[in-house]
Amino acid sequence: MIVPTDLDKPRDESLPQPLKRVNPEYPPDAAKRGQFGYVKLRFLVDEQGEVTAIDTIDAYPQKVFERASIRAVKRWRYEPSATKHLMTVRLDYSLSGGVKISAVEQTVAEHNLWDYAIAGSPQHQLALGMLLSMVDIQSGHGFWYNPELPLSATPDFSIFEERASVKADFDGFWGYAVVRVAKDGTITEQLSTEFEARSEITNLVGLTLKGKIETDVYRLHRRTDIYSRGINVRPSVEASRTMSGIYWWEQSARNGNRHAQRIMAAYDRQWEDYLVAEKDAEVLAWAGSRLILEGDHEKGMQFLEQAIAQNYAPASEMKKQLM
Repeated sequence: MIVPTDLDKPRDESLPQPLKRVNPEYPPDAAKRGQFGYVKLRFLVDEQGEVTAIDTIDAYPQKVFERASIRAVKRWRYEPSATKHLMTVRLDYSLSGGVKISAVEQTVAEHNLWDYAIAGSPQHQLALGMLLSMVDIQSGHGFWYNPELPLSATPDFSIFEERASVKADFDGFWGYAVVRVAKDGTITEQLSTEFEARSEITNLVGLTLKGKIETDVYRLHRRTDIYSRGINVRPSVEASRTMSGIYWWEQSARNGNRHAQRIMAAYDRQWEDYLVAEKDAEVLAWAGSRLILEGDHEKGMQFLEQAIAQNYAPASEMKKQLM
């Protein structure tokens, strides 16, 4: 099973929507070994909706699923638009109905990931961050990593366990919402909402979710694209930051791991600025492309030239596209 897991995000109306997505082939050797994992990619889409420059942000395990992912995404097509766009997508790979929590726990135990990460090993922090990020997405839950909760001394994988299915059987809702519900499923409060223009419903209070209610907060999502399949309903789960992949990536980055620093640069502008100052070719190229698209052509092109001088392959294609 290979799933593009960017589909649970609120829709960005400024970006072109996908018209065609080709699934990667599951690498035969990985399938034989029962390997699971993910790849997160960033790429440039031109005015015709074709994918041009592309590279990996992060992947687990490394050098297993990247080639198949890049080959497939290069064949994707988006709506034509008046300008180029930088896009990201994450592809999750699993067999037999998804990643099992027991398999993740076994991987953590076999490699002592938690103990070494707690002890400060940046490589183990990086790997633990990737595993937690993967199971976070594939669990299908919505997580709130509360900074006020104490940091956990031991991992709590129970937060990722499957929850009862809950449905929203009301029509006319398009968009994204976080709602509080009563024990009978009645929505009592809208905590956060992003209604699409076509949404006929703009107030969810009083509507009812159906199924076994196991928490008081749920996330609802339905958007206008070729992948819409009704309203997606996910429980919102509160957890310690130590169960968050990005927490461990940041620890690894602070401890000097360059791979983790590059991952963080894709999420945090401060880390991007740091690696630009360090003349990191990968970050220079993607930051430069963004600057050009934002209107700072001179500075962006300087970044691209520096990346090209360091032989970062996608930078040449970016320059060709953005000249």
